[in-house]
Amino acid sequence: MRLPFPGIGVVFNLDELKDGYHAVKVFMSCTDPKQLASSMMCTIFDGDVKRPPSEVVRSYYDYCVAVCGPALDLNYVKKAFGRMDDPRLAPMHRRFIEKPLLDQIGLTEMGIVDVYGRLVTDEWTRMEHDLCKEAGWGYDPQAVHYDLDESLRLELEQMRKGKVK
Repeated sequence: MRLPFPGIGVVFNLDELKDGYHAVKVFMSCTDPKQLASSMMCTIFDGDVKRPPSEVVRSYYDYCVAVCGPALDLNYVKKAFGRMDDPRLAPMHRRFIEKPLLDQIGLTEMGIVDVYGRLVTDEWTRMEHDLCKEAGWGYDPQAVHYDLDESLRLELEQMRKGKVK
């Protein structure tokens, strides 16, 4: 994966989190999607990253959530996570991954954050719906291939408008 724009990854400690879902949840709850996207869209990537052998406790892997965009403020992300004394984050000396190393770690694209602060994905999933709802982000999947019950459908309509409770 080669990111065409500035980007930064935040590394999470999988010895303290159940899985990558919870890492993404922490990332989303600690960032403002409108601040990430600012005046242009940005893309979110995520995936496992190998931990240095000298730091293996239980897990051989950590989890990285990265954001990339033409107008991305790298300092915003660094400030959001650099001040945190939280065991769910990797130690400070390897908490952030920047280019060119970020281009080499093989993360998967999760979705795009548009200028309205919504996570835009190709297809609706319950996992992404719930992540956005819990973090207060809007959600705008381009396709819904499920029969959503009435309350979930109405909730998605509100999230598409950027109105999140």
